[in-house]
Amino acid sequence: MTESEPGSITNLEGNWQLTGSLITISFTKEVVSGQMFCNTYFGTYTTSTTSTCEGEIKLDSLACTQVGCQENSQEYQYLKALQSATSYLVSETTLSIGELEFSRVAE
Repeated sequence: MTESEPGSITNLEGNWQLTGSLITISFTKEVVSGQMFCNTYFGTYTTSTTSTCEGEIKLDSLACTQVGCQENSQEYQYLKALQSATSYLVSETTLSIGELEFSRVAE
């Protein structure tokens, strides 16, 4: 398995929504970003592929805005799960990053 350039998996690119939540995540060629309940987050990512739809992922240097709201503890848990994830699996309509499940958002 060889490490790819940041964000080189085009199937991963696009907009996704956490299943059962308003939280979103978006991947472009080099950047990951998203909207949580009241804060936004952003950073970089790298992937290592085992096939065209799965592999290892590392989300680097995630940062977020610091707006206070009731859901801050949920946001913290989400970011913690995202940063600790080491694998992904993507299909045409779903994305799994570690234990997190997302659905593709129509553009």
